[in-house]
Amino acid sequence: MFALVGLEIRSIYLDRDAHDREQAAARAEQLKQFSEIAKGIDTSITNSQKQFDATMSGIKMNIDTVTGGNTFCYVMASPVFSEFGLNIITIGKSPLHDVSVWMIDIDTMKQVIAGKPSLSYEDIQSYTINFPTIPFLTASTTQMLTRIPTGIRTKRNLQITFSSLNGIWTETLKLELVNGQWAQALKVGKLVSPVKGGTPNEKLTTPLYTFATDNFPKRDGKVDWSD
Repeated sequence: MFALVGLEIRSIYLDRDAHDREQAAARAEQLKQFSEIAKGIDTSITNSQKQFDATMSGIKMNIDTVTGGNTFCYVMASPVFSEFGLNIITIGKSPLHDVSVWMIDIDTMKQVIAGKPSLSYEDIQSYTINFPTIPFLTASTTQMLTRIPTGIRTKRNLQITFSSLNGIWTETLKLELVNGQWAQALKVGKLVSPVKGGTPNEKLTTPLYTFATDNFPKRDGKVDWSD
């Protein structure tokens, strides 16, 4: 009798153990399936993100091609005999469209406005050059803007402002005759706020580019932009 009861109990335990193993195997299989589903979802999300990023990158590239993106340009002087060849140099990956350029001779402006309470149109034109709109500037290129006489002065200070679909930026170009050779320094900044007082305020610009020839005079190793 007791032997039969023992066998029944043992059989129950064996059946329960087998049942537990089956349940554990089923749960393991379910976890495996869930893991594969999750992995598939993650892969799908990753691929979707990559496709989205590629799409957005393409859209941005198209927009930059139309607007100019982060491309800007500046002027560098090339002295030839009694003239400066002023060349526009473009930096960036996107072309520029409808570029307006106007240049102010700072030294002449100071002479004209000295002691005058107001300025006439003729006064302003005497130190300002407005160039025809440039329809298209390809990325990373150089193009002749104009030629100006070197004159008898040993220093020339020019302010050049550019306007295009992607914003307004301004350049300070300093030319100085040093030991019989012309040296130059320039800095370019993008205007981030409205112009005040007729000239861009340095605090309202984001620096874009600076350059100075080795022979340009410096104070403590830096170009003095104040004069």
